[in-house]
Amino acid sequence: MISHSIQADIGALIAELEALGLRVTASQYDAQAFGNYYIDLSGASGSMRITRDRGQYIIDADERQLRQRGLLRAFDDLEEFRVAVLDYVRTLI
Repeated sequence: MISHSIQADIGALIAELEALGLRVTASQYDAQAFGNYYIDLSGASGSMRITRDRGQYIIDADERQLRQRGLLRAFDDLEEFRVAVLDYVRTLI
């Protein structure tokens, strides 16, 4: 089950990813550590992890593919991150 805090932050992105065929396999929220969290997702094309660490968003997936798309970095802006993640996932479908 995904915590309410994660849902409040990126619930819309999670719903979009689920509509693309990914499913949440694990998640963890830590209110004691700056509200950091991670969500593991898996689908037919592989798996990935979304992390929020000290207010920055990171995608962890196939390093080669992320590097090619310029995604081996942290994002400060949630909307920019959302667009990047959805573009990445759509290339895998």
